[in-house]
Amino acid sequence: MTRSSPHSRDRSTTTWSKPYRVAFWPWFWASFSSIRSSKTKCPAGKLTNPVTIFAAGFALGAVAVFLGIGGGPLNVAALSLLFSLGAKEGAVYSLAIIFFSQLSKLVLSATSGALWAVDLTFVPFVVIPAVAGGFIGTYFNRKLSEDGVRRIYIFVMALLPLISLYNCVTNVLAL
Repeated sequence: MTRSSPHSRDRSTTTWSKPYRVAFWPWFWASFSSIRSSKTKCPAGKLTNPVTIFAAGFALGAVAVFLGIGGGPLNVAALSLLFSLGAKEGAVYSLAIIFFSQLSKLVLSATSGALWAVDLTFVPFVVIPAVAGGFIGTYFNRKLSEDGVRRIYIFVMALLPLISLYNCVTNVLAL
């Protein structure tokens, strides 16, 4: 089995050629209306039925793994709508959803051999800075108010469609 460099991607497998990933971006726009300030949380979203809560966690985990995304912005938006969570509290639950759904994918990939077919030499170059960034992000999350975190979240959410548009345009031009 030959391993390819992580830097040499086949242009036919980019985000633009996978419609389910391109279709994901409207979820980001939905998050603008779902994230409220800590004073005006979404009053309609207070699910308490354990079966409904289980179904929401199942759906968020399944969609994130199926689409090959972490799911953070989608999770925070959905948790805000369904459970009236603020940005800070939603991020904690989103992290749990991401951790366990991606852990299941990692275990299945390792046991099926798919994980070992990937060039893992690139992993330390993204994992080490990601852990350092996680510590820095946690520090600022603790220092900022709920409203400050919400404002940064909305700013980042505004950038994501622009990045997606750039990727779409550059991939169409590359065809």
